Parts: sequence; structure tokens; C-alpha cells
Amino acid sequence: MTQLVSMIRRVRRAIPVAAAVTVSAHDYETAGKSACAWDDPAARDELVTGLVDDGLDPQAVVDRPRWVVQTDAPGEPLGPVSIEEDGADPATVRGLEERGHEVSVVESRTPLMGWAQVIRRRADGSYEGGADPRADSLVAGM
Repeated sequence: MTQLVSMIRRVRRAIPVAAAVTVSAHDYETAGKSACAWDDPAARDELVTGLVDDGLDPQAVVDRPRWVVQTDAPGEPLGPVSIEEDGADPATVRGLEERGHEVSVVESRTPLMGWAQVIRRRADGSYEGGADPRADSLVAGM
């Protein structure tokens, strides 16, 4: 994301017409690393873990089955757990239920589980990305 924001900033500095376009998704005027737009630390951790620890490409990361745990506030007891059916191993569901969790298995690739798009810069300077099938999205070069 940082590289993309940086490129947009460069284009806006070099092309006056581009600078005149109103944009609001990110701060394209202030130099420095942009703030992360993700407001869900668990989703962010899941995506970064897939990319870094598991060595997956961006499309494989956003294609992974999702799970969501509801809670009232940080530090509060966990509420119901929702798991997409293509990631709901019966032994995992049973184990969570045996520990007292309310578990619901939901439709695979449902937008109710949120969605993500990922763009990563490769070592050779090219980019690769992943568009979440849970949303009407795509990854495209500029």
C-alpha cells in the first residue's frame, strides 16, 4: 500500500490535472508513510501472516476462508464465532464448542466476513495483487 500511495503522490506532483482531482481514501499530500486504513487488527494480522509467514501470493491470501469472533470490547469475553464453511473443519468446530464457544458455520465467500485487496511490490520492482471474491473488486495496474 505504501508504494502505491507514494506513486499516486508522485503523479499528483508531476501532473497538475491529477493534483486537481479530489481524493479522500488516503492522504496523498503529506509526505511519509501513510496510515493503515485497516480498522480490524485480526484481519490485518491474518493477511500479513499469510503473506509473510505462510509465503502465499496476494490472491491466495484473500481467497483463504475467514472466521470472525464477536466481542463487546477488547479484554471482554469472546462472543459467537462465525467460520466460512470451506474453512470449518469439523474437529475445529467441535473443539470450539467443547470449550463453550457458540459457533456458526456461514456460507463460503460471504461478504458478511469482510473483504480485502492486497497489492505487493516484488523484489524485481513489479507488482502483484489479489482481489477478494467476496466483493465486486479487481486488481489492475495504473
